[in-house]
Amino acid sequence: MYGVAYDGAECADPIHTFARADSPGVHVALLHASVRDAAHWRPSPDALAVTGDALARLAVDYIALGDHHRPRMPDDFGGPPACYPGSFAATDLTEAGERGYVLVQVAPGRTPEVEHRASGVRAVSAVELDVSGLAHDVAVSEAAAARLPDGAIPAIRLVGEPSFPLDTDAVTAELRERYGHAAVVDETRYFAAERLDELAEGDTVAGHVVRLGRRRIREAADGREREIAQRALRAALRALEVE
Repeated sequence: MYGVAYDGAECADPIHTFARADSPGVHVALLHASVRDAAHWRPSPDALAVTGDALARLAVDYIALGDHHRPRMPDDFGGPPACYPGSFAATDLTEAGERGYVLVQVAPGRTPEVEHRASGVRAVSAVELDVSGLAHDVAVSEAAAARLPDGAIPAIRLVGEPSFPLDTDAVTAELRERYGHAAVVDETRYFAAERLDELAEGDTVAGHVVRLGRRRIREAADGREREIAQRALRAALRALEVE
């Protein structure tokens, strides 16, 4: 079994120091490493950065990799007998999908046999929900729950054009009450344009709020400022109990 300990400030490429021991049996390298030529993965600054070619030059029977949290089997590396097993369980609510581990059979000089197995832990389920046509926050929570598999941890992305001042915090709280954990990302178009048009025409407090809110949205310097202005408009309309 081989590993590596190094000071990144002193040795930027420690993998070139590897030397296989002159002894019989199975030789396995255990590396917490980011493969730099993986198109779908950016190397972590806290992990050993290696290339697929560097892995291929390691004269070992199997390379057990850590750092990347999704499974990547040896066939995906195109040569090196390397494998990312993925995380056994989701480390946060961005890691959607089934989690697991690998069972590996290794013999000297032979291609390793790698089997990925489900860990059976609760999985994060990513759901996109169009809230257009839904009447209130409870309806949004119910619609999200209806899309989730049994036992899932919800990670919901809300899209569409709500016809009411959507309260994302209320939706998140309701889902957390049901499932223990939940993440809700709001990518809706802040409030149905037709309904806002109606409110903006009125000589009312709500009408003034809509006109002011829309102006701030138009004048936002960037996406972050625009999002804040949209959230402020929703909060103001909820406080006024506008429906």
